[in-house]
Amino acid sequence: MGREKTLLILILLSSIFVSCASKPKNVNSVNDFSVLIIDEKNQPIAGFTTFIRKRGGGKKTYITNEEGLFYVPDFKGKEFIISGQKNNYALLEEQVVPILPDKELFCWQIKSAEAVLDSIKSYVQADNFGKAYYLLETIKFEKSSDYKKAADEVFKLMSEEIE
Repeated sequence: MGREKTLLILILLSSIFVSCASKPKNVNSVNDFSVLIIDEKNQPIAGFTTFIRKRGGGKKTYITNEEGLFYVPDFKGKEFIISGQKNNYALLEEQVVPILPDKELFCWQIKSAEAVLDSIKSYVQADNFGKAYYLLETIKFEKSSDYKKAADEVFKLMSEEIE
């Protein structure tokens, strides 16, 4: 059974990498590319708001479709800067991305708030409170009360570890 499960995981992972390597249907020119946003389970994240800009330039807003994709037409430049957010997911922190020849699809995996909170618990148990707090700050919560509830839970865990 373990061998079959491992094989199934490998097949699923290879299908993700194949989909990231294939040419998206909307890409028509050298200056076009698409972006795929998936969660920690490799499922597309629909409605993820993403910001794309050039250095020193204004940013354009794109929102992923049901397949976790959006299309950027006629982008002229050697790199772009991306960031993004969706409630109850980690933030896609601003980063510079080089555009390589023949690169038509860029993929990002964004953790859900639940997955980030699980990681935070692991860091707290390992007495790495700084990393735990940093991760808490990366989550985009829908309401400030949701943040307060999560923060209270994290601080309670920290105080239990200290005792």
